[in-house]
Amino acid sequence: MAKSSQIQKRQDARKNRIIDIVRKTPNASRTLIQRLTRLSMESTLRLVNELLDEGLLLGAGKMDSNTAGRKARLLRVNPEGCFSIGIRFNARYVTGAVINFEHKPVFTESMLIGDNASTGVILETLKTCVFRLLDAMGERKERLVGIGIGTPGVLDLPNEVVKRYVHVPDWNNVPLRELMQQSFPWPISIEHGVKCAIRALLMRPEYQNAKNLLLVQMERGVNMGMLLNGHLYHGSTNIAGEIGHVCAVEDGIPCACGQTGCLETVASDAALLEHIRGEMAQGGFQRLGRLAGENREITIGDLVRSCELGDDEAAALLQSTGMLLAKTLAPVVTILNPDHLVVSGTLADSGVFRSAFLQTMGHKTLNECMDAAAVHFETYNDQQNAAGAARLAMAKRFSVGDVL
Repeated sequence: MAKSSQIQKRQDARKNRIIDIVRKTPNASRTLIQRLTRLSMESTLRLVNELLDEGLLLGAGKMDSNTAGRKARLLRVNPEGCFSIGIRFNARYVTGAVINFEHKPVFTESMLIGDNASTGVILETLKTCVFRLLDAMGERKERLVGIGIGTPGVLDLPNEVVKRYVHVPDWNNVPLRELMQQSFPWPISIEHGVKCAIRALLMRPEYQNAKNLLLVQMERGVNMGMLLNGHLYHGSTNIAGEIGHVCAVEDGIPCACGQTGCLETVASDAALLEHIRGEMAQGGFQRLGRLAGENREITIGDLVRSCELGDDEAAALLQSTGMLLAKTLAPVVTILNPDHLVVSGTLADSGVFRSAFLQTMGHKTLNECMDAAAVHFETYNDQQNAAGAARLAMAKRFSVGDVL
């Protein structure tokens, strides 16, 4: 690397450190920045002035003080300083979000892919979603710093290839970043979608201090993301957290991954709905069928509502699903000892599911592990997860060491 490039990289790293301090420290002053960075005051002032000129920081007035002398001039992040786009998708839909420099969503977009989508259709829908967000941004796109994509499937992160996605049969070694980069001039980053969802949680006040967090997402499949010692855990080949493909039922049914009895075959939204349809064909779940009506597909939301209205069959299915998830997850909680345990999905709206999950977790884990873990149930939020993908792009541009 040329000397001038090394100097520029070092200066960028120092600026990013200053931005990080200002973001995390209300009423940050130049004196505080100098003390925390251990730069000279001359360098601190020069770098802060450059960030002000670039529009990434703003003045925030002067510090109130009863002491005599010059009052410190305060700094804050400029919300309009820059923007990033995030995209989250699965086999049925694409959701996008634009976040500002305060990590707050300013535009969102959702697009339905529909059933039996192919790889080509998904890729075109991803691009269309980005183009729509760019149109919504208008002149703001001049301050766009990158695009983040949260992908499902088995991801070869070093080569930025999604090797397979079991819900799209023709998905095979798709170079996702490269194919998307052909259509857009901004840097594109990819990551497994559940990790983007963790980034989204960390944008919220109740999770900002989390250091060891487990997130289980229950939707079409079942995925888990892990934040360990403040860093996202990827595993040696980036497939850590595939709890949906842990064997949950001995001699169970085949899974699309090639194994049998996977948690995903009995506890995912798709598996539960398939089970319900099979039972309805044999005369079961009549109350649920009447609730949904004859003109549309049954949803997990229907299952939850039917249970709330006193449907014993719905309650039994939700209870058994909560117990099964807890039994599968309990060893992980015991081994990793998280401070936050998050279950996300429409199933999490059910009091019966939550009660069965918590009771079983209490029986299957060490008391000390459950006492340490704050358990949260979250409704799956597509737009929030897309914002997490946008935070990935922002983190790549303004990283201060490891990108989370």
